[in-house]
Amino acid sequence: MTGGAEASFWAKVNKTETCWLWTAAQLSRYGVFSVRTPTGTSTVRVHRYSYELANGAIPDGLLVCHRCATPLCVRPDHLFLGTQSDNVKDMHSKKRGGATSVSGERNGQAKLTVEAVRDIRTRFTQGESPSEIAREYGIAPPSVYDIAKRRSWKHVD
Repeated sequence: MTGGAEASFWAKVNKTETCWLWTAAQLSRYGVFSVRTPTGTSTVRVHRYSYELANGAIPDGLLVCHRCATPLCVRPDHLFLGTQSDNVKDMHSKKRGGATSVSGERNGQAKLTVEAVRDIRTRFTQGESPSEIAREYGIAPPSVYDIAKRRSWKHVD
């Protein structure tokens, strides 16, 4: 990992008070970064790249897991090594993924509150443009449709 690549990497990170968030390319919820190798270019997951910058090579068979449960976080002290089994146990202990995931505003990734969802449904029913509603709430217009048609936020009356 060269200095130029490292500088380019950190230029794409937003360091908040808690997590250091990757702001560039993503693939399957995780940030990705291209690095030059002796044989060409390789795409790496950014949390792995950050871990290696801080701690050295990742042993074969181990994953880089997130203490903070934020896939775009690259803050080295939020990252730790574990097996696939460790990662699954950690995921379940944090109530992430699968049947144990947390829905609604209790989900740390949620952009909306129950009140906002109710407002979106009311405004949609009254004929307001999904684009206008989406812009106000910082979501995509298809999300407005999903909320209005109860395909998401199903638990809200």
